[in-house]
Amino acid sequence: MNKQFYDLQIAEDKAAALQELRGYWKFWSTCLLNNRGLPTLPGILIIRRYLSMNGDIRKFMDFMRFTTALIRHDKFPETPPYPRGGFLVGEKMLDDVLDYFFSLGRIVALYEPADSLLNGHNINLLFENEYEIKVEVVGPGFDMSDIKRGDLSPHESFSIRLSASGTISEMRLLRRIDEIAYAESVRERRIKIQQKLYSAPEPGLAKKIREDLGISNDLDAHLKQIGSPLYGSKTYNPISEDVLRETIEKIVESQIISAFMTSAAARFPLVFSTSFVNKGEKQVFWDIVSPALKYQGFNR
Repeated sequence: MNKQFYDLQIAEDKAAALQELRGYWKFWSTCLLNNRGLPTLPGILIIRRYLSMNGDIRKFMDFMRFTTALIRHDKFPETPPYPRGGFLVGEKMLDDVLDYFFSLGRIVALYEPADSLLNGHNINLLFENEYEIKVEVVGPGFDMSDIKRGDLSPHESFSIRLSASGTISEMRLLRRIDEIAYAESVRERRIKIQQKLYSAPEPGLAKKIREDLGISNDLDAHLKQIGSPLYGSKTYNPISEDVLRETIEKIVESQIISAFMTSAAARFPLVFSTSFVNKGEKQVFWDIVSPALKYQGFNR
């Protein structure tokens, strides 16, 4: 690997990441999504500690006017332990958090600080083949990892069929949560949030991160303070079928599936994940997962 730092706002760095990060499928697929015109969060990738690392981070944070960053991580080949990512870190704590992940042989992404507690709907799309899609959704204030890690059951699920031309020919609602089950999912989500705030990426660092960000020990107070849609949530607000249609149309029109399968020597099934962040203001795609590739390397 030639580079230690990739600024994903720079075309040359993004092209280099696509060339050099094969095997780091999470980050590689995010770069490919962006390259095919699908929206992703602005960010940087850091491979290891190097002399000008802190200066490069500061330059990125200042340019983007961020004071916190969303942390994600990846490893090639993927091996345990599997620490949680997807949490916010203040600028003062970035050095310690990066060192923690580097010590595990992981590379790290610093993204725009999209707080999952402010998410709108989150969609997992399983393309079983070029015509059949299974869709799972969790609602506002929830997170993609609730589905992807199997932490919670989806709030609703759909079966979708595409025509030969790639348009939706059938959309069937398979399941939608009732009020009692939704209340239980909120309870489970709150437990998960509490555990994550106290353990990610590990308890000692989690305590320092909370203190640095001024996060209250009272979860209700924190949710209320940031305006999370999870605060006071009583009923599930179903996703619009138009939103699902538009999301699938974006994927099909981008021709990302053929690009991914050709470049990564992958095959169906493929899983896309996307969220409406910042209280649903904008949609971002996270990554593409190929179960056949997830825990194996890339034959260069």
